[in-house]
Amino acid sequence: MLRKNDYRQSFSRHLTSQTNPTIHNLNPRANGNHYGSNRPCQPLDSAVTTYTILNKQDRHVLGSLLHLKLTTRNRTGSPRTCGGDFFQAKLFSPKLNASTAGKIVDHQNGTYSISFLLGWTGRAFLSVTLVHPREALQGLRKVRETPNTGYLFNGTFYDHKEVLDEQKCYSSYEDGFDNEEDYCSYTKPKANVSFWCRRPKKKNVGCEQLAFVVSDLASKDKYDEANGKLLNEEEWLYFRKGQYFQVEIAAEDGMNEVIVVQKELVSCAKPLGLTSGSIRDAQLSASSAVPGYEAHRARLHGQRAWEPASKNTSQWLQIDLKVPKVITGIQTQGLWGGMVPAYHLMVSDDGQTWTKGSETFDGTEDGISITEEALAPPVVTRFFRIFAAASDLPRLRMELLGCDQASQFRDNYVPQTFLHQHGPPPGLPPCGPNLPVSQSEGYFYQDVWYSTACRAASWLTRPYVETCLRNRTVLLQGDSTVRQLAGELETLLGARDHYRCQDYKEEVEGRYPESLRLYVWTGPIAVCQKLDKKVVLQFRFHHFPVRAGSQVELANLRTIVYKLNTIHPGENAVVLLSLWAHFTDDPLEQFEARLWAIRAAIEKLHRRAPQTLVIFKSPNVRDQLYLSKVLMSSDWLAYDMWRRLKEIMAGLNVAFLDIWDMSACHHSVPQLHPAKEVTTNAIALLLSYICPM
Repeated sequence: MLRKNDYRQSFSRHLTSQTNPTIHNLNPRANGNHYGSNRPCQPLDSAVTTYTILNKQDRHVLGSLLHLKLTTRNRTGSPRTCGGDFFQAKLFSPKLNASTAGKIVDHQNGTYSISFLLGWTGRAFLSVTLVHPREALQGLRKVRETPNTGYLFNGTFYDHKEVLDEQKCYSSYEDGFDNEEDYCSYTKPKANVSFWCRRPKKKNVGCEQLAFVVSDLASKDKYDEANGKLLNEEEWLYFRKGQYFQVEIAAEDGMNEVIVVQKELVSCAKPLGLTSGSIRDAQLSASSAVPGYEAHRARLHGQRAWEPASKNTSQWLQIDLKVPKVITGIQTQGLWGGMVPAYHLMVSDDGQTWTKGSETFDGTEDGISITEEALAPPVVTRFFRIFAAASDLPRLRMELLGCDQASQFRDNYVPQTFLHQHGPPPGLPPCGPNLPVSQSEGYFYQDVWYSTACRAASWLTRPYVETCLRNRTVLLQGDSTVRQLAGELETLLGARDHYRCQDYKEEVEGRYPESLRLYVWTGPIAVCQKLDKKVVLQFRFHHFPVRAGSQVELANLRTIVYKLNTIHPGENAVVLLSLWAHFTDDPLEQFEARLWAIRAAIEKLHRRAPQTLVIFKSPNVRDQLYLSKVLMSSDWLAYDMWRRLKEIMAGLNVAFLDIWDMSACHHSVPQLHPAKEVTTNAIALLLSYICPM
């Protein structure tokens, strides 16, 4: 097991000056969001854990907050009295490609508060997911804090002609690693980078001849076996998918959706008269009707219903409202012996020229229940028709919801709207360091991210990118998720005015035999302007650990501390750092030590070049396809590292590019390298930090 004294002793020369010893506490915090707790508590039962909307309304106002209370319960159905579970929540509208992540607060008493910013109008659905119960988090911590149970490494000792020896390598300290007779140390004390390999067994092969390192990715079964020895049978239980892992939590009262409208339409949801009879029989007509089931019988809760004489999709029911009205919703009901299938709508100002709505609505599941659909956007019309979208419309009773405010709107539709329709809301600060805490990081609308934390661009054009990056040196260092952003930035800059002025892949071509299978994506990769050769974009991988299935050349790696120390005054540099994906299975204290070294380097950089902008990019949610990946790369592990990183960097003049919520709420499948819709919006947000609005 990791021993703090052993670890500190191995880095005593540097940790003493650059690490705050008071934060090295392996016990999780018991307060705050998702920190966890070790108090005895009965296990959570996801089947009886529920949430409820606290501020229920028929219509919610655009820009307001939706508040939920999540109550966890044990197997007897009794409320639990402890927290420390890991949940994720989102609000989404699939037809609008709109979504936002919920802000979750753990009250440490078995209840959680979840809040959502309502950023767009229309119908939106709730999703609350139990990712891990507290018992699973205890298992994750046990695995993480046990050194070298995740990714191991194979080191290749090489003399530029042939492989001399191969030995196991390790990224986490264990007892005995200080024994120079058995191990070679490749630690970088100034950067708190740790790495060890077994000493070569062959004669005349020295530690200095280590040339390549590759991840032992083929040993997943071995890792399962190793972790199986760490976790007991009960602890394994809490990683069972569908019961304790990635479980959708139900709404207590079944209410898992909301309707959002503009403020002036919040009360525009009154029955327009089909049920009360204020809409007269003569105002209803139909393409055809079965005797006794004529058009005027299509009234909610009526004794009979409208039933067309022909069973096809050209049959319709029409309502003449006499004057244009705003229609915000429709309620449908079947009748015994028949239900309402899916349907679509048409509207007209004169009863002659009709406009078909783009949306298809669900019908009813039986002949008794009432289904209400919100029209997003609402329509302004006098004539209203309902058509079957399926083969028939057996029996229909209905009511229209709306109001008489038609004069406020032009054309046939109330415009679909969202908070940023006319630009960022007033009061948002420019993107940059030391932003105040916000109720929400932002929301997607039609796959465009709108930040509610700061004034951010929601567009990306080549001229905008070039103008923002002109005369700047942008250094991106970290893992492949920031390399992904570098690649997309390179594409946006275009090949006409820019070119790759440095490419490690080209530099090493032919240097080593193909049988080595060299990993060529560690960088450096640099993009220069063609005219003045100025580097505007450069990517490098962080130093060990590097989880790669191909050989990583040791001599090509540079630590983040080293790169920060090479930035000169007047360079007009921007630094984007990403540290998470390759560190999730290493002890947290080891990760923290590296962060303290980076903090010290940033402090020196800001004394030397105070205008240098340093930005930390957050993790993103990722795939959790099999148990080993969960144990080594759980979203909670990444989330916990991001929390610690922000705590350690507190007080520095650095910015945080937080794309966690962006990736967590988007409709794409979670993966290590997010979908292009996510990364494109991440770049737009990044440029808003570099060139504040």
